[in-house]
Amino acid sequence: MDNLGPTVAITSPANGSSVFLSTAIQATAADNNAVTQVVFYDGATVIGTDTSAPYSLNWSTLFVSKGQHTLTARATDSAGNVTTSAPVVVTVH
Repeated sequence: MDNLGPTVAITSPANGSSVFLSTAIQATAADNNAVTQVVFYDGATVIGTDTSAPYSLNWSTLFVSKGQHTLTARATDSAGNVTTSAPVVVTVH
């Protein structure tokens, strides 16, 4: 039985960075069995999902509010265990 959640971390953009128009959000995720998906969030809002490594997506910031946004990534493994990354705070201009 697999009770261990995957590891996950946002690798880009860097914490404290500024973004304009759009940016690539990238994450690493690993598990002792298999990572089935990584879901990217802006606060509680889902930005998108990637189901294969390297885990990334392009985030268009045209329709989000200016100011600070907290990004996280949630990785799910094949046993259904979920881990949320440490938050990355970016400023949208």
